Amino acid sequence: MDPLTVIGALLALGGLALLAYSLWKANALVSFGTSEEVRSEREGQRIVYVACVVLVVAAASLAGRIGGLYAVAVAAPGVVCALLVALIPQSAYGLLAFVVLGPAAALMLVIRLSSS
Repeated sequence: MDPLTVIGALLALGGLALLAYSLWKANALVSFGTSEEVRSEREGQRIVYVACVVLVVAAASLAGRIGGLYAVAVAAPGVVCALLVALIPQSAYGLLAFVVLGPAAALMLVIRLSSS
C-alpha cells in the first residue's frame, strides 16, 4: 500500500472522528437554552462543516485508489450530516444519520483497503 493511500485513509478516519465529536457538540440532547449551550451548539455546527470538507478531501484523494463508489461512501456521512445540520439545525437528525453512515463508511474503507 502506497503512502498516499495510508494518508488518505487516516484523513478519512480522522474526519469521521471529528464529525462524531462535532455532531455530539452540535446536538445537545437536553438543552435549557442558556447562552453557553447555544454557543456550544453553534460551534459544533461550524465544526460539522469542517469535518465535511475533510471527508470530501479524503474521498477525493482515495477515489483513484479504492474506486469511485467507495469514495462516495467515505464522503457520504459528512455531506449528509452537514446538510441535515444546516437544514434542520436544532434536531438530532444529523447525529442519527451519523450513527448509520459513519460506521458503514469506516467499515467499507477498511474492507476495501484490506482487499487491495
